[in-house]
Amino acid sequence: MINSSARLALLSSVSTVMAVCLLPGTAQAQATTCSQAGLTINCIDGATPVLTGTVSAGTTTVAGPGLVTTNTTTPATISYTATGPIATTGVGAVNLTSTGGALNFTPSGTTAPVNVSTTGGAAANDVTINATGQAANVTVGNVSTSGTNSYGVLVNGATDLTLRTGNVATTGATSRGIQAASPTGNVSVTAGNISTTDRGVTTASGLTSNNTTVVGNVTAGAAGVLASGGNVNVTTGNVIA
Repeated sequence: MINSSARLALLSSVSTVMAVCLLPGTAQAQATTCSQAGLTINCIDGATPVLTGTVSAGTTTVAGPGLVTTNTTTPATISYTATGPIATTGVGAVNLTSTGGALNFTPSGTTAPVNVSTTGGAAANDVTINATGQAANVTVGNVSTSGTNSYGVLVNGATDLTLRTGNVATTGATSRGIQAASPTGNVSVTAGNISTTDRGVTTASGLTSNNTTVVGNVTAGAAGVLASGGNVNVTTGNVIA
């Protein structure tokens, strides 16, 4: 483990090996559409249900490909049960926005987290979290993208952030694995193995806040792990970049 009170920790070679709990296998590319009735979200692949979720009042789902939700007035809480992956082609798979309060996207009880994949496209991220000025707590399974400039997980503007993922793989040009920043709060990121064509993992907390980043093995086309903040703690497996 690397414990640092400095504001920058950059890893691009072999680092401390640790055991990381890996989540279920990578999803196959499919076509997922989601809709909402009352406070219930339903995502299907054709006629096959792949995810059902309960949302808090004020949260709305944009009907169409992938899971896209917004809440501008109250905290956004989505508790879900996944029976399959969320998968899209050419567009982002999961895009969650909350500007009215904390954002939570987590499995119900002890159920497995949802795997997410996107095929092709440009800027077709697997998971995008827009939580400017709000806390965010997000848990997903394995994520993969193949489009250009298509991130595995991109978090914009959250305050205190907790992010948990399984393995992350990106194969398109300039596609980072995880980019997660909290301008003013703490950051906690836990992920499985990372394989990307660009930077593997970038995390940033507030200048006086904690940044704890724990990932498995990292293979990246650019920097392996870049972490910054007031108090930075990084744990990885092998890093090749």
